Amino acid sequence: MHGVRHNLGSRHTLVLWGNVRHTPPTWFTARFPARYVYASLFDWPDNTLPAKNVGTPPGQPEGLCVSVAERAVLEMLYDAGTRQSL
Repeated sequence: MHGVRHNLGSRHTLVLWGNVRHTPPTWFTARFPARYVYASLFDWPDNTLPAKNVGTPPGQPEGLCVSVAERAVLEMLYDAGTRQSL
């Protein structure tokens, strides 16, 4: 969504990220095979940090939250060596 691409193989399961524990609704996972991963990527006392690592890409509807490029790279590396080959 930010115009940045990677060369990882396509996945059959959609990986959704968040900051808090959440279970996607059954109707969603029945239609879109997905798993939800949550992690506190940063342990800083800065309360404004969550608003800084997600945002709405230019040209997208306001309120659509996606990871900024730097956070997206960390999310991509999360599966390296386990679910995604090196």
